[in-house]
Order: sequence, then C-alpha cells, then structure tokens
Amino acid sequence: MNPYTRKEHISQTTRGYSMQHFNASNNMAKENNVSSLIQSYILSIKNPSLLCSKPKYTYTSTKVTVQVFYYVSRRGKDTFGNKGTQSLFSLSDSLVSIYGKEVSLIFTRVHYPYLNSYIFAQYLAHNSPSNTFVRFQDSILTYPSRNASKLPASICGIKIEVSGRLVTEAVVPRISKKSYQYGSAANALIDYSKFTTKNFLGSFTIKVWIMQRIIN
Repeated sequence: MNPYTRKEHISQTTRGYSMQHFNASNNMAKENNVSSLIQSYILSIKNPSLLCSKPKYTYTSTKVTVQVFYYVSRRGKDTFGNKGTQSLFSLSDSLVSIYGKEVSLIFTRVHYPYLNSYIFAQYLAHNSPSNTFVRFQDSILTYPSRNASKLPASICGIKIEVSGRLVTEAVVPRISKKSYQYGSAANALIDYSKFTTKNFLGSFTIKVWIMQRIIN
C-alpha cells in the first residue's frame, strides 16, 4: 500500500471513529436530559404506587423512539393519565426540542413488577419496611408462580441481591450483602438493574437480574 494512501486510510478511520464517539456521547447527554424530564413528569403525578422503568431509546435518521414501562399496584389506581394530555404534549415538545427531530414517546403498562428489572428493584425497595430478605426470597418463588400462566415463556430465572440493612433486620451488620437466585442464567439474556435508597439505618441497594431464555 502506498504510504500516503495508508496515511489517508488511517486518517479516515480515525475521523470515522471520532464521529461515532461524538454521536454516542451526544446521545448519552441527551438521554440523561430526557430521563430527568420524564422522571419529573412521573413525580408530578404524585402516585406512590406508580413505578417506572428507565427509558429505552431507538434511533433512526429521522426519528427517536422513547419507550417507558410502568407498573401500578393492584391496590393503587392507575392515575397515569390524570395529568391530562396537555402535560404529555408539553413533555413531548420538550423532547422534540432536545433532539431536533420527530420523537415517539410510548408509555406501556406492565401488570407484574418482575417483568422489568428496574421496576422490580424499586418494588422490593418500597416494600422493604415490612419485609425481611427471607420474604424477598419467597416473593420470587411464590408471586410469579401464582401467575405462571401469565408469565412470558422467555423468563427462566430471577436473582436478587441486597446490600445494606433493611429496617426489619436492624441486628444485621452494617456491611452486609445477601443474594438469592431462582432459576438458571445459563444461555440467557439478562435484564439487570439496581436501585439505591435510604432508611433510618442508612443506605441500601437492591440489585435485580431477570434471566430470559433466547428463543430462536
């Protein structure tokens, strides 16, 4: 290869990598901004039983799709739409301003918290004041099995890990970590999330892995 041609090839490759890196960084900054706006919208609904996933983004040259899953407990009312369409229009307009292109904002309700790892982590954290880790173990054994006919066939296992102390386990050492797994993670796609919050004993983190078998 001609040395000048080789230099030009390296230069083009470097420029291509730099542009990809810039686009990725730019999208990440925009996603952080969008996530904050969506979180503010969710909090404005003022429904303590409303739990939302982290947004998922899909990009094309002309459009951005933002999908958010949400869960409302059976004891709570689905007040998601009570803010009115005007608030959603305002949120959508803000997203369009951020990206400068068409934005499709999709909110999808899930009827069971263990269908999304971030929702399930929040669900366990919000129920921690009245539950021990043993009850958390029982929840991933019994709660899904009671609704087995409605579980997606792809879910083959769930793992939870708690770092820190729950209020129901005040005698547990401050530096504590417990984990439990139901099912297998072999040859599975893993949906992983963690959620950190506080109680009067300090901060604690709940991590969730939802294993989904690969279906060809």
